[in-house]
This record gives sequence, structure tokens and C-alpha cells, in this order.
Amino acid sequence: MGLAADLFVLLYPDHFKVEQIIRSSSFWEKTSEKRRSVLKSCEQRCVGTVVGVVVDAIAQGDLQLPDRVAAEDLVFGLWSQTYGAYSIITTSDSLQELGIGDPFVALRNNINAMLDGFGWQPLSSHHDYDAVIQRIKNEVFSDECKAISV
Repeated sequence: MGLAADLFVLLYPDHFKVEQIIRSSSFWEKTSEKRRSVLKSCEQRCVGTVVGVVVDAIAQGDLQLPDRVAAEDLVFGLWSQTYGAYSIITTSDSLQELGIGDPFVALRNNINAMLDGFGWQPLSSHHDYDAVIQRIKNEVFSDECKAISV
């Protein structure tokens, strides 16, 4: 899912920027209730899909969340981390100068660290997730990756 989100930002940066703009209060307040409802529905489906993955991980025994953390809370952490990173990636032209060679890899490493902190198995130190990403690039998103030379 993370790779799909990365590819969306890379392939459709204008769409991502438009999403940021329409969420600003000056635009959001001027949209019709019907449009807001459509966006909220899409957002709920996306978040629901990720929550479903977390719930499945719990059911499979790969993840045990602390009592004070709901699946939705974990998903909010992932969402805010990725959305914030994408916002910086699409608005800053100085990341290289700041020592951030590949912000998408840095984001993935930070997410892995967060999920490792929650104990989601297998831990990134025990599994080659880079190989998994490469396999997904080859088998699922080969056309998209070729389009952006990733």
C-alpha cells in the first residue's frame, strides 16, 4: 500500500497538490455538501482498507497493540507520517542539500521503525522488506515504475 501511495505522488504530483488545496478551509467551506460527502466516503474506504490490514495482523498474531492504542490510532500514525512526508517531498527542492538522498526510502525506513516499535512481525530487522518492495515493483507496478524509472 505504501508503494502504491508513493507511486501516486510520483506519477500524479498535481493531483496530490490539488488534494492539499481543496482541504484548506478557504476551499473546503466553499464546496458543496455532496462533494464533501464524496471525498469523505473515499477517505473512509481508504482508511478502512488499511485498518482492515491492521485488524488482520492482530487476528493472525503478527501484531498486539497496547490497550490504549486502537487499530485506527495506528493507521492515523501511518497516514500522518506519509501525508506529512509527501507534503514536504512535493514542496521542498532542498532535500538533497539537507542530506536526504531518497525521501521515499527515508519514509519507508521511518514507517518500518514505527511498526517495529509496535512489534509488528516480522520485524524489519528479520525480514528483507526491500526485496518485497522490489518484487511488488516488478510484479504489480512494473508499468508505473517504468514510467518514472524507479
